[in-house]
Amino acid sequence: MILVVVLAAGCGARQEPASVPSSVPQTQEPSVRGTGLIVSTVDGKADEVATAVTALGGRVVASDASVGYLRVSVPSDVVSKVKALPGVTAVQVEGLVDRGGPPS
Repeated sequence: MILVVVLAAGCGARQEPASVPSSVPQTQEPSVRGTGLIVSTVDGKADEVATAVTALGGRVVASDASVGYLRVSVPSDVVSKVKALPGVTAVQVEGLVDRGGPPS
């Protein structure tokens, strides 16, 4: 139920993204299109899931560990791997996102 409230709160005006946990390494984005995901995690596992998403080549756009919420951008070919990560309870696809590459 908490996740529904968080998702509904993000449907209005543009909000500043939550800070990315310091334990999550920052990586250079590959120059490809990817998929935006909203990820729900088990309580206390958001930082671990964020680290795993980064290891898969993704980028954490926003997070709120207090409610187990992550918004991420990942290469399209790893979406199923994100869904299978330990600690992930649900994944909602937001759509294709530009991950910093040149216009095609």
